[in-house]
Amino acid sequence: MKRPRAQEKPSPYAGGRPLLFDTNVVVAALVERHPHHERAVLWLKRVLAGEVALFLAQHGLAESFAVLTVLPLKPAVTPDQAARLLRDGLVGTCKATVVNLTTMEYLDTITRCALRGMTGGVIHDAVIARCAEKAGAQVLTFNQRHFVHVCRNGAADIVAP
Repeated sequence: MKRPRAQEKPSPYAGGRPLLFDTNVVVAALVERHPHHERAVLWLKRVLAGEVALFLAQHGLAESFAVLTVLPLKPAVTPDQAARLLRDGLVGTCKATVVNLTTMEYLDTITRCALRGMTGGVIHDAVIARCAEKAGAQVLTFNQRHFVHVCRNGAADIVAP
């Protein structure tokens, strides 16, 4: 008798809601040698096919540039290449909508973290989550556990690539 195969857990992404790509998805999609490239680039293909609306946090653009330019690759991604990938590839070709926070929204996000006793780098994920919230989007990320505590609706606001 054949043993039934385990069913894959369905993605919480059912379409309809836009996606805000986390920095780790952006970097993986843009770098062919990245271990998660294949999974991430599939989402960019869905964007180009018009199946998914792509949002990026303004803060995430700077984070993506920073990560791209320090990846331990040979040859390295130059600052000019990183800028072109973000400007021409994501914002240009993929028609990403860049979401920014007002000063008050930024301060409110910091206050939310402070009230929850959160410290350190979690603020970067909180800012990205707040941009997704502002856009009415889910966060597409490889680091679901980082976002569960900073997304307003927890896991319901997160999609794994």
